[in-house]
Amino acid sequence: MSHDNLHRPDGERIAFRHVDGTGPTVLWVGGFRSDMEGTKAVALDQAARERGWACVRYDHFAHGASSGDWKAATVGRWREDAIAMIDSIEGPVLPVGSSMGGWVALLAALARPEKLAGLVLTAPAPDFTERLMWPSLPTIFVRRSCATARPRCPTRASVPMC
Repeated sequence: MSHDNLHRPDGERIAFRHVDGTGPTVLWVGGFRSDMEGTKAVALDQAARERGWACVRYDHFAHGASSGDWKAATVGRWREDAIAMIDSIEGPVLPVGSSMGGWVALLAALARPEKLAGLVLTAPAPDFTERLMWPSLPTIFVRRSCATARPRCPTRASVPMC
């Protein structure tokens, strides 16, 4: 099945599929390492076709059919791409975010509240990196990351930080 591409200013492309329909456009925002061919994304696409809804599902940067180097992937990048998807849709948008996609959808919603018809979150994982990744990282990695990362390091008593 073919897809369209939203071309980003840096030359990367975000792959997406669109279903024509009425009402607010349902925008699927997938989770970490998920793509637009996943079970939930395809089920939402099918529901849109059966009910006559407008629907868009896309792959995040460095996911699925989208371009991008996984090492350059960040939540901030995924947020910017979600905002670009919202901006590319005419009329109101109803983001549906799953897992990490829930976090990305929340961040995009904060940036474009005037475009939203609503917001649906399925098992959202806001700031999953703090809870799921930092505690399991070796101390040396955390220290090196804090020394070289652009964002400010989070502070937690339970995690040895810089």
